[in-house]
This record gives sequence, C-alpha cells and structure tokens, in this order.
Amino acid sequence: MLLRTAAVACLLSWTARAEPKLGYVDLQRALWEVEDGKAARARLQSLADSSQKALDKEHQALQKEKDQFEKEMSKLGPTARNERGTAIEKRLFEFNQKIEKTKAEIEGKQRVEIETIFKRLEPIAAVLAEREGMTMIFDKGRSGLVFAPASLDLTNELIRMYNDQFRDSKPVAAAPQPGKSPPKKDAPKKEAKK
Repeated sequence: MLLRTAAVACLLSWTARAEPKLGYVDLQRALWEVEDGKAARARLQSLADSSQKALDKEHQALQKEKDQFEKEMSKLGPTARNERGTAIEKRLFEFNQKIEKTKAEIEGKQRVEIETIFKRLEPIAAVLAEREGMTMIFDKGRSGLVFAPASLDLTNELIRMYNDQFRDSKPVAAAPQPGKSPPKKDAPKKEAKK
C-alpha cells in the first residue's frame, strides 16, 4: 500500500513539473481555406445560385398571375373569383414550402461537406500535435479562447498538411446537381480469346 502511494506521488510530482505545450487552430478558417473547402464553397454557391434563379423565375410567374387576377377580379363572378383566389393562394403556399425545402437541402449539403472536411482535419491536427510535441491543441472558435499569442497558432500548418495529404483525392462529398444524373460507368469489356 505504501509503495502504491509513493508511486502515485512520484508520478504526480513528475507530471506537475512537466511543462504543458499548448497550441491552437482556427478550424473554421481551416475549413474554408483548404482546397476541399474552397471547392465545397464553390459547389454550394453554384447550387444556391441556380436554385435562387429557379425560385426567382417561379416567383415572377406567380406575381404576374396574382397581378392579372387583381386586374380581372372586378370582372369575375363570385364563384370564379373565389376559385382563382384559392388556386393562387394554394400555389403561393406551395411555393413557400418549396423555398423552405430548397433551403433545407442546401443546408444539408453544406453540413455534409463541413462534417467530411472536419473528419479529415481532426486526425491531421493529432499528427501535427504529436510532431510539434504539443500537450493540447485547442480550436480557437469552440474552446472559448480569448487570447493566445500568434506563435501558438498552428492553423497555417494544419491547412498545408491537409492540402498535401488530400491534393490528389476526389472532391469531398461532391453530390450530383439536382436534375442531373450521375455519370454511368461502362461495364468492363472482356477481351476476345484468340
């Protein structure tokens, strides 16, 4: 029992004397500055732009139909006015649902892109910590870090290591664009026996 207590005391005194070596990274900055992050941002922006164009076109058509209805409303009988008004309201409701669905789809794709890159960044940060002899590396954004000297910032090195490791890999979570089918792979051809 005395031997165990002495061993624990010795271990605690040794660890108390060891200087922790700390560093930090800005994972949010790294996310968008690695090559995969830049490509993901471009894909997401392209998707958002094309979706917005389609929604704008549909909105203009609905607005035109609504304006036309308001001009003709006094000429219509009560039943026809009620039917057209209800139909326009229904289309506006469906349009608003489509906006929300499109927004949710884009956010879902963004979440997948981000999670995939973060999953790739974390083990690289561990390798970086080990290589630099760091006791801990904090995420600047999520750790509550208020101040740390720039000399402890390992973000640039994390970005460089990520890009080196994944330079020739396929794009992260590159999903096919809506309305486009993924390319079909040709079946392997068998060579004719001679």
